[in-house]
Amino acid sequence: MKKEINDTINGKFIELQNSMVIPEIQVNQEQSLPPKKSYSETVKREKDVVILRPKNTQETSATIETLKQKIKPEQIEVGITKIKPLKDGGIAVTCNNQEETRKLEEVAKVNLGDNFHIKKIELRNPKIKIVGLAQNLDVEDLKRVFSNS
Repeated sequence: MKKEINDTINGKFIELQNSMVIPEIQVNQEQSLPPKKSYSETVKREKDVVILRPKNTQETSATIETLKQKIKPEQIEVGITKIKPLKDGGIAVTCNNQEETRKLEEVAKVNLGDNFHIKKIELRNPKIKIVGLAQNLDVEDLKRVFSNS
């Protein structure tokens, strides 16, 4: 009797499984997922910075207030990610990208040009000092030494 009940239950279960329609979703992996970035690409960010230094010495908080009142970054649609205080009341304003940095620099020169020194930071190539090399080495020899290493 138990065997008949188990067989009946198993039969109904199999019948129920077969009658259920499970929609299959086919996902195109190439379109749904962006390509993976390496760690260095994820961490790497070019720093786009504008330096605002007042011509007359003042507090950093006064410079920040002047920036907010006269430039109004939200109206010119500039994303400011960081404001770092500098000596003599100056500030370093970090933007999201180069276009926003350029826009902030242009607007700052128009609105604040009389009272502030405005400068965009340019990235420089790093310099390497090598100690213990002979001074009579030729540039071609140095290139060959470093390219073979």
